[in-house]
Amino acid sequence: MLKIIASLLSPTSGRLFFDDADVATLSPERYSQQVSYCAQTPALFGDSVYDNLIFPWQIRNKQPDPQALLGRPAALWP
Repeated sequence: MLKIIASLLSPTSGRLFFDDADVATLSPERYSQQVSYCAQTPALFGDSVYDNLIFPWQIRNKQPDPQALLGRPAALWP
């Protein structure tokens, strides 16, 4: 169920609603800004640590955020 919510899997039946909207009708960008998923098993590639850190930006054809790479403190609670 969590993988369906994170859009890693598609539901085989039924629909998923988020904020009264069918997720299938939302843009992936809008939905991914509101929902995130952290797998319990890390996925690292046989490359440098830097290359693993910038991979999400590379697949989106964007430049890495230097502040994110420096490891600013995580805001875990509001």
